[in-house]
Amino acid sequence: MSGDGPGPGLGLDNLSVADARDGLASLDDRSVDCILTSPPYWGTRGYDVGRVTWSDGSAVALGLEPDVETYLDHLGEVFGQVERVLKDSGTVWVNLGDVYASGNRNRMLRDHSSTQHTHRHATPILDKSLCLIPERFALRMSQCGWILRNKIVWAKANHAPSSVKDRFTCGWEHLFLFVKSPRYSFDLDAVRVPHATNPP
Repeated sequence: MSGDGPGPGLGLDNLSVADARDGLASLDDRSVDCILTSPPYWGTRGYDVGRVTWSDGSAVALGLEPDVETYLDHLGEVFGQVERVLKDSGTVWVNLGDVYASGNRNRMLRDHSSTQHTHRHATPILDKSLCLIPERFALRMSQCGWILRNKIVWAKANHAPSSVKDRFTCGWEHLFLFVKSPRYSFDLDAVRVPHATNPP
């Protein structure tokens, strides 16, 4: 993008701080080449940003929704705007982590056979199970027409240790590469790791 100041002409050397939906709404259609984002993970922490009113009428900060499906709905609302502003040749990179179900975290999934999104029509994710948030998100994006090109492992060399005794410590997170068109800009040589052989 080129230009000066905020809005559709936001330049390369400008930083704009805004709610994601407000910031995206200020951009022109098909004006962005690349988006790299890590949305708030579901049910992990608050960021003191206040509640946001969504198109479903709920008022909650992203990531603090009462159930997984509402969280995915709200992410879908944001990525609907991402789809609008991204060029056909653009790419979207999304880092999203998972969480474990526990008694102090609402673990309900909506029953899609019901039109009422209430806990009366819900199925629990069992305690201690991964909630599979990244996988659910990737499926939702695919259902919305996004092309998932890669599921990349972000390996953390210095990840936080874990005190749990009945599973491995997770030292990686998902990084998804999405595109909206089969043909897009991608410079593989710029990130290619040179081949090396071990000495005899």
